Amino acid sequence: MSRLSPLPRIMVAPNGARRTKADHPALPVTIVETARAAADCHAAGAGAIHAHLRDAEGRHWLDAGAYGELIAEIARFAPDMPVQITTEAAGRYDPAAQRALLRDIRPEGVSIALTEMLADGDRKAARACYHAL
Repeated sequence: MSRLSPLPRIMVAPNGARRTKADHPALPVTIVETARAAADCHAAGAGAIHAHLRDAEGRHWLDAGAYGELIAEIARFAPDMPVQITTEAAGRYDPAAQRALLRDIRPEGVSIALTEMLADGDRKAARACYHAL
């Protein structure tokens, strides 16, 4: 059973896919910044984190290896805090890339936009992805 079942009363989402430090200087965009934000939020009462990644240019990033690093850093800073990742396309990723992320990382929790995951019309691939999860 997942630590996200049942869902915690408070789940923090400190960064998202689109905002940048130009929008708010304290926005956590690196892996370490996001892990520290998770720990601060956990100490303040949040029961889980919904996390997004950014690449070196600050753009939304779906990368299994980097998500593995983020999950490990959050475990180091806030060991009792479950992590939910995102498959959000944010105008950068197609359903095949979203499904590949989930195949490669197998997260404890994931947020999936069904309309994005079915944007290519490949219901068989989407169904197989959900069953694998």
